[in-house]
Amino acid sequence: MTRKETQLTRLLLGLINVYYLKQKNEKILSINKIFKISGLEINPIFSVPKIMWIKENAPEAYIRTMEWLSMTDYIIFKLTGEIISSY
Repeated sequence: MTRKETQLTRLLLGLINVYYLKQKNEKILSINKIFKISGLEINPIFSVPKIMWIKENAPEAYIRTMEWLSMTDYIIFKLTGEIISSY
């Protein structure tokens, strides 16, 4: 992992724990427990850690943002003028 990916992983783990502690009144989650629950590793390739990183490190850009699109969604938007997402 690159330094930026490691930072994103730590940030995401921290934010997941803040949310989880508020919602469930449970102990702090580890990376292994998150994998056991979700079947997914915390990975900066996903959109959420990238958005969280932007919110933390570039709050002005985050505030100005109206839509979050994947590359595919952005290409569709440029071709059709419609904002849609396919998951």
